[in-house]
Amino acid sequence: LESQLLYYLHTFRRANEQSKLTEDNILHYLDLGCYVINTTTAAVWEPKNEKEFDLPVEAIQFFRREQRDVVQFRPLIECLVTAVDIDAFTLDFIDESDGSIIEKAYFDISDKNEIFNRNIQALNKFYEMPIHANLVDIEILADGKYIPKALVIKPDHLVDVTAVAETFKYYGTDALLYMVNKFRQKESSPPLMIGNIANYFLDVLVSNPDAVYKELEPMIFHMSPIEFTLYDDQTVVDILRKIEIHFLHLQKVVKEDFVRLNIDRSKSYLEPSFLSRAYGLQGRLDMLHFDESTQRYDIIELKSGKPFRTNTYGLNNNHYVQTLLYDLLIKSAFGSKLKINSYILYSALDMDQLRYAPPVKAQQYEAMRIRNDLMTLEQNLGNTHLPESNVLSYLKLDHFPKASGYDKKAVEEFEKVYANLDIVEKAYLEHYVAFIAREQSLSKTGEHGLSNRNGHAALWLENMEEKEERFAILNNLQVIKNDAENDPPTLVLKRGIKTNPLANFRKGDIAILYPVDESLRGVLRNQVFKCTVLEIDEHEVTIRLRSQQYNHGIFRKYAHWNIEEDNMDSGFNTMYRSLYKFCISPKLYRELILTKAAPKVAVQGLSVEISELTKEQNQVLNEMIGAKDYYLLWGPPGTGKTSVMLRHLVEYISQEQKQNVLVLAYTNRAVDEICASLKSISPEDENLFIRMGSSYSCGEEYKSTLLRKRIVGMNRRSEISKLISNTNLYVSTVSSIINRTDLLKMKQFDTIIIDEASQILEPMLVGLLSHVKRFILIGDHKQLPAVVVQGESKTKVANEVLIERGIVDQRMSLFERLYLRCHEQGWEHVIGILSQQGRMHKDIMKFPNHYFYDDQLSLLSKLTRLSAEESYLVSDAHPWISERCIYIDTPVDSYYSWKTNDPEAKLTRRLIEIYQSEFISNNLMLTDGSLGVITPYRAQIAMIKEEIKDMDRVETNKITIDTVERYQGGARDIIIISLCTNKLSQLESLVSLSSEGVDRKLNVALTRAKEQIIILGNRKVLSDNPTYLKLIDSYFQLNYDDVINSIV
Repeated sequence: LESQLLYYLHTFRRANEQSKLTEDNILHYLDLGCYVINTTTAAVWEPKNEKEFDLPVEAIQFFRREQRDVVQFRPLIECLVTAVDIDAFTLDFIDESDGSIIEKAYFDISDKNEIFNRNIQALNKFYEMPIHANLVDIEILADGKYIPKALVIKPDHLVDVTAVAETFKYYGTDALLYMVNKFRQKESSPPLMIGNIANYFLDVLVSNPDAVYKELEPMIFHMSPIEFTLYDDQTVVDILRKIEIHFLHLQKVVKEDFVRLNIDRSKSYLEPSFLSRAYGLQGRLDMLHFDESTQRYDIIELKSGKPFRTNTYGLNNNHYVQTLLYDLLIKSAFGSKLKINSYILYSALDMDQLRYAPPVKAQQYEAMRIRNDLMTLEQNLGNTHLPESNVLSYLKLDHFPKASGYDKKAVEEFEKVYANLDIVEKAYLEHYVAFIAREQSLSKTGEHGLSNRNGHAALWLENMEEKEERFAILNNLQVIKNDAENDPPTLVLKRGIKTNPLANFRKGDIAILYPVDESLRGVLRNQVFKCTVLEIDEHEVTIRLRSQQYNHGIFRKYAHWNIEEDNMDSGFNTMYRSLYKFCISPKLYRELILTKAAPKVAVQGLSVEISELTKEQNQVLNEMIGAKDYYLLWGPPGTGKTSVMLRHLVEYISQEQKQNVLVLAYTNRAVDEICASLKSISPEDENLFIRMGSSYSCGEEYKSTLLRKRIVGMNRRSEISKLISNTNLYVSTVSSIINRTDLLKMKQFDTIIIDEASQILEPMLVGLLSHVKRFILIGDHKQLPAVVVQGESKTKVANEVLIERGIVDQRMSLFERLYLRCHEQGWEHVIGILSQQGRMHKDIMKFPNHYFYDDQLSLLSKLTRLSAEESYLVSDAHPWISERCIYIDTPVDSYYSWKTNDPEAKLTRRLIEIYQSEFISNNLMLTDGSLGVITPYRAQIAMIKEEIKDMDRVETNKITIDTVERYQGGARDIIIISLCTNKLSQLESLVSLSSEGVDRKLNVALTRAKEQIIILGNRKVLSDNPTYLKLIDSYFQLNYDDVINSIV
């Protein structure tokens, strides 16, 4: 609509909303109302009016637009909003580029920014001041007024472009659909499969337009083997017929339409990602073409469905908005003056597949407004203490009057499910949804404090010095091998002179790669590549890109690259869906989880006896085998909960009872250990179990068990179906299986066993466990908990109905909550305790047994080394080495960072040298299980590795240097703990107390040692903590200088 008409429309709207009608002006407003209705209908529907209505001259004069004297225009102001005047619709703000004075921004201005009124009201109602915001396209008037065209609330919280676009429908916008989409179950379907395959075709054809469909069919099959096996023959035939059509259409577009539009395949990037702090958005495009000679960008967004209820341009409204937001991302990165063409590629259409999507500024502003609405929904999700913030109770069909099809069905289902929940279940859902929302927000924007960081926003909020101080960046890298166009797409980068050797990265880390340029915020000014670290050493870093790249222009253009940690939303999305799955599960299951119903008594009369097990272990094994609903096995360190109990349980129920069994753990390292334990059941049987997951996160010796490896050579669905059917034992991480609903559909599991369950947050499990007849959780709530960023004040539960059910702290794992609750209710038949440990020598066990386990632990009598009186090592040169538990007081180090301690790193090297020498003297061989180093910080790991890099690599590679989190489940003969304590404030992050007051981090660290333990740390700092003071006073005291100056 024309600017003047928009002005009249909003003037009339505002007069009615704000009750501005009086006896003196009502006739003018009557004339204005008639005029805007007549003119708008004519402009939109073009009816043939018999009589046009003109606005009288008096009304024109009365409603004359105020002339603004614009003296300056600014495209963006990053600011801190300090106050909101809801009556005047103004914001007081401090310009972050200046910061000296408070300015005022004016909203509710016709044809300028009135669409942001609701955002202003939300700022006043739901947010605490001050708050970060961006003002966009600002006119600054002669009288000092700031008139922005748009507002971005909390710009450091990047919202995915797709999430915003999906709220745009043919009838308008509906931000609440964003909430409904959080809970939609992610299940395989033919349309979803076709979409994924179409994207694969586009990648292939950009590389090779002459590719032949029939040659790609085997690859298509192996992309989704279980999905194809799920469907009947006719469905598969239909899918294959449709995807061949998609292929031919895409081939035609690449060969003809791209050429016609001067889109050069060799100058295109596949699935490029962009981050925009300016607009609070992030997104990954399907394809981006750049013609350097004309400085023109072309955005190609592929859609495998057909357009339905299209807009003026023949595009679905949500697809169109997606391109508008991608347009903003490109301009945010490369500049607003660029020429950008956007296209939607509808591969299902028989003709006119590539459709132009023109940029419309007003629509982009509307999308920014919706993005702010989504931020407010996220803000409200985290506020369980505000009744008006309960978004879930608002998700009713009455509030979605125009919803249709899949959206309407999803809303109806949610409304029905939510209404059927009782008061406890509703409180449970609402509180855990709030917990997830707060945790996700912190992962994006972080919080301030010594031990805290800026979350994902650290990528642009922190300067290089701050990143270096946190060891959070691998900078100044050079590409020395480019295999980005291969499968898998990899790059090898060489460390430069400026690359920090102590940077905190390890194999398996999810990261972002971006080029180094002159800008301060390089990660926002360039395309970024999502990647995974495959290998890393002191010379090189090898990464795997998310998608293949056939255009190497960007790698030739930039000489140096940075790698930083990435943030993933997928884990939080999984927890939302898991909670909803819990809500739609059978009532009895929900009552069991909420401990409203007692678990059934186990099968009686079982007498399974394994000769190598103790009486206690055999008793627990029989209880687990006979458990009906669930069983909780508490296994303190060294009691054999994985290597002994899990192994024998799985062997019996899978081989004797022929149950379908799913064994899970939280980390891939833990899954590797499970695989090692299960392999011992039948070492020669290569087909004993199938492992789900990626080869990049799987131990080399277990890659042959991966599903993708097992189906190599299979080209028929019947072969895969037979493999799945005949295999009754599966192993996986929780995150890998929770998103494989296809396997859970195809295979009905009788028992799920989860190892290290005390490390997994409750919302991650409650949906998954509803798939099976019973579950067994194995863990130790006195060891490491799940990682939670928000503090105790946020996670403590105040709701009485939840407290009555034992839900008192949301950081608590499901294992711990059920264990404490069952113990409280006297349901001892589902609790098993292993009290005999076979790892630690009695002297090492003494402290954790007394202070952490209330003296419940005892030694396995058949292992005589546990109670041996003689020393593990003896030495005339180093007589202290005969002691089992040693403490060395170390100096603080404030030279480099509080997360490193150079004296401790040097002392660790000297101790390693001594042990290497004394192992030889004591006729012992140094193996992978002989010596380990534990330290709280990755930076200290890197410093220690830097310190020992010139030692014999063959020998030092046998020494594992890692954090306590990575050591849980493992053990070494000798453990050196470098506490790296430089200041008192570190104790807060060093200590992790359980609900029973047990320091779980210290417990895990101490119980990794079999024969000897040495603790390095500053006595003055550690003495401030009573537990550490008791610990170091109970150990043999060794002088720092005596060791560091000793001769090896």
